[in-house]
Formats: sequence, C-alpha cells, structure tokens
Amino acid sequence: MADDEVALLEAMQRVVFDRFDRDYNRLVAFNAESWKGGLDLPFVRTRCIRQGVDWMFDGILFADLWEPLKKRLNTTHTAYGASTDVNSLTGSYSLLFDQNDRLPVLLDELDGHAWYHEEPYDPFEDSGSTAANYREGDLLPVCLHNLADIHRTWELGELIRQFVSSKDVTEKKL
Repeated sequence: MADDEVALLEAMQRVVFDRFDRDYNRLVAFNAESWKGGLDLPFVRTRCIRQGVDWMFDGILFADLWEPLKKRLNTTHTAYGASTDVNSLTGSYSLLFDQNDRLPVLLDELDGHAWYHEEPYDPFEDSGSTAANYREGDLLPVCLHNLADIHRTWELGELIRQFVSSKDVTEKKL
C-alpha cells in the first residue's frame, strides 16, 4: 500500500529493478508505446515527470508484441462473409486462444499458467469499460482487469516466442 502517487511510483521502481536484476532481462508489452493505441508507457512516463520521479525503465530492454502479432499471425476474424482485423489485445487473444482448444495446451507446461486458465478472470468485456470504475474509485475490478491483460500479454508472448522468428520481434532500450 502506498500513501501517495510518489510513494507508489517509487515502490514500482524498486520492484522493477529488483525483478530485472534477478529474474528478467526485458519488458514485454502489447501496444504500450503509443498514446492512442495503448497507454501504459506514456502514462507512466507522464506520471514520473509530474511527480519528479526518475524514469523507472531507463535502459531496460523492451519488446512490443503488437507488430509481430499483426504481421506474422493471422488476426483476421471472418464471420458471415465479412472480415475484420482484431489487432487489439483482447481481440487477438480471443481469436487465437478462445477459439482454439489446442493452443492453451501448448502453454500448460509453462510455470505459472494453469491457475487462471480455466476460469474467466476479467470483470470487463473490454479495456474501455475500466474507465468508469476508475473514475468512481472502484479500483479492485480495474486491478483485476490489468492483471488479466498482463496474463493475455504473457500468453501471446509465449505464442509469438514459439511461432514467430526472433528476427521479427523488435527490441529497444527504454
């Protein structure tokens, strides 16, 4: 629990550096760098600037899964003769996982996957629904939705790792 936003950002920074020093070597996200398409990194950058907190991801290797997913996997949904791209996190996830019984089995062997796979864990149909709860101060469903997005991103990352060449995944330092 943090007393204010500065304390929250500083705690987040400690967790990030502790994890990256010990367990991980890159940050992976889904469309996290653009403001209108995603908001994660621009939002955190802005909050750090406004609160006078150092950028917590400085120098950390970063890969965004959005480009390899939309370019190397078929994320086109076809129904009743009409086709549309579903390149959002929830749309891609639904198309690739929810409609294929075999894909989740590929991930069952990975540590940390099984606990949430069998039950719905996102209280919202889409990311846009979280805004009203956030404005009302109802933060538990917002946190559950963000946790669900983290797991969707992780699963899509594992899918990309298994089926897409590493040359097609662009990495950079933040």
